[in-house]
Amino acid sequence: MSDSSSVTLPVRCAKCGGSVTLFVTVWSPDEPAKTQTWKCPHCHDTNTAELPGKVGWVAARQRD
Repeated sequence: MSDSSSVTLPVRCAKCGGSVTLFVTVWSPDEPAKTQTWKCPHCHDTNTAELPGKVGWVAARQRD
């Protein structure tokens, strides 16, 4: 992670298992984790994650 203000996280949708990349902004290891929601680009289901930042955008990755 070269930029401490953002990070990309590879995750999977809890419903369909689709591969997704979350682009999290305002990332700070000292910031308390908060519940963030994101919509799966594969099945459009809403997912949640505890992150010390804010989900800026979500991108689909190829299914593997």
